[in-house]
Amino acid sequence: TVGADVSLPAISNGWRPSVGAHYERTDIAGELDNKLRLDGRLTSPQKEDEKAWALSYLADQQRIADGPVNNRQALIASTSYTMRRIDNLVAPSRGYVASAELGAGLRGVINEESLVRTVAHVTWLKPFDRRWLAVLRGQVGQVFGASRDTVPGDLLFRAGGDQSVRGYAFNSLGVAQNGAVVGGRVMAVSSAELVYNITPQWGAALFTDAGNAADAW
Repeated sequence: TVGADVSLPAISNGWRPSVGAHYERTDIAGELDNKLRLDGRLTSPQKEDEKAWALSYLADQQRIADGPVNNRQALIASTSYTMRRIDNLVAPSRGYVASAELGAGLRGVINEESLVRTVAHVTWLKPFDRRWLAVLRGQVGQVFGASRDTVPGDLLFRAGGDQSVRGYAFNSLGVAQNGAVVGGRVMAVSSAELVYNITPQWGAALFTDAGNAADAW
């Protein structure tokens, strides 16, 4: 992966514009992707109630096994809202973080089909005495309208890995296609965890995760 982001000076109301360009090549679970993403973003100054507006162009070349290359691209406008009610923005131990994102792209010169994409995520942390911490996490997402074959991979959903469903390889859960695993149009992940802090820096945890990505619920 290679990329760059440029954050510009805040405008009069404190909102901060930024632009970015990223290229990524991935080879995961039998799917090879060359991805390009260009973003323009406007972010509010408040971290406790952070809002953002973005316009993004995404393009990728998808190849599965020795099959033909599938070229996909999209132009999508999106808005997001993140609510942070935590005791520390860097290393929280109490409170919750909830976020929601809505994006849409119209059929036309770039998009083969109209699409709407929604994602919601919440993490809740609750300490018990000085050493115990409970963590609950949930995430759900869906792409409406466009078929999977026309939507760039970064707009689809996969699961698996240490920030998703632990015990499964990174992004190894999704839609089976010709011996590979590819992104799906829906996704749901949940997690419950109980942490015992042995020292301020080290702890042990018991957890259970569940989730998957698919083409339909």
